[in-house]
Amino acid sequence: RGYDDNNTMLINVDIKRRFNSTLRDNVKQVFDSACKNYLYDEATREKYKEYWEKNYRKVSQERLKEKGLEFKDSWDKIDEGIRKAIRWKTDSSVKLVIGKADTVDYSQSDHNIFVCVGGQKLSRGLTLEGLTVSYYGRNAQSIDSLLQMGRWFGYRKGWLDLCRVFATKDIASDFVEAAIVTEGFKRDVRWMSENGATPRTFGFRVRAASRLLPTAKNKMRSATKEKISFSASLSQLLDFDTSFVGANLELVRRFISCHDNGRYVAERKDFYSPIFRNIASKDIIDLLKSYKTPSSLVQLWVDYISTANKYKELTKWTVVLSSTKGLAGDGVTDVEKIGNYVIHKAVRTLRQNGHESSNIIKIRVLTSPGDYVGF
Repeated sequence: RGYDDNNTMLINVDIKRRFNSTLRDNVKQVFDSACKNYLYDEATREKYKEYWEKNYRKVSQERLKEKGLEFKDSWDKIDEGIRKAIRWKTDSSVKLVIGKADTVDYSQSDHNIFVCVGGQKLSRGLTLEGLTVSYYGRNAQSIDSLLQMGRWFGYRKGWLDLCRVFATKDIASDFVEAAIVTEGFKRDVRWMSENGATPRTFGFRVRAASRLLPTAKNKMRSATKEKISFSASLSQLLDFDTSFVGANLELVRRFISCHDNGRYVAERKDFYSPIFRNIASKDIIDLLKSYKTPSSLVQLWVDYISTANKYKELTKWTVVLSSTKGLAGDGVTDVEKIGNYVIHKAVRTLRQNGHESSNIIKIRVLTSPGDYVGF
């Protein structure tokens, strides 16, 4: 495909020099034998062709089609490329990369073929040009260390579909979890940026993986571990940004207007709040996603509901528009008109103000005991 300057394979399974030295010698022997067999044994070439047809051709066709690109590879081109690589191979193509003195010099030729065997140095801070194959067997204790070891991350314009990573099922599972964790964290950072919040007012969270810590324990310092589950528990929003109040109020008005036909008023004389039943979970999720708040709790609710929906749970909701007094509102000034309802607003005590330069306010409690009767 026109990218034939350098090609590299990484083998990273242990950190010990003695082990890697022996492994390097074994790999060199296998590599030399494989090259010789390919050139002089037709049966070997047929096996390579079958492997390419089964493990590369179909994947490449699908990946290129997704990007609107034409698949132009053929076995004749692959065969030609393999023969070129064998000609470019040298006695130093299989390299031990362990200590400071061990280097990978891509300037020694216009076309370099390397198989790099090593441990810590391959895990951090070393760029491997044209990395297409990674054989990875290193276990990590934390997500940040695991991601640093993934040398295959990066820009692969025109040949990403040719890259392969060989690892154990446990390691592959760890990388899947690490990807989920980092995507969640990046989503929180984007939300913070889009809403003008800062780390001082925004509580970051990092999802815990089943086998890995987010980072080393001495780096987590004051971090606390909490189980995020809302089953049989009360969860309430206590942090607010006054600059979002107007937008959030309009959001609630639109939501109530769309579901007004589900109104129900409890029979208890001391309960005055309109109730809206059988609200689809999708509408609840859309409401929460649009609600602006400095707290990350709302996103946790969204994730929790979305996960429960996959198991056909939490699909219908009851929404209460809480009012502290009767709906008439005659002569009362501390009210808010929402749809067809005049809602008497609750008064709450501040827990603390946010930073002096921010609009963040924090309250002690949002709900009242009476909110849970009558429906």
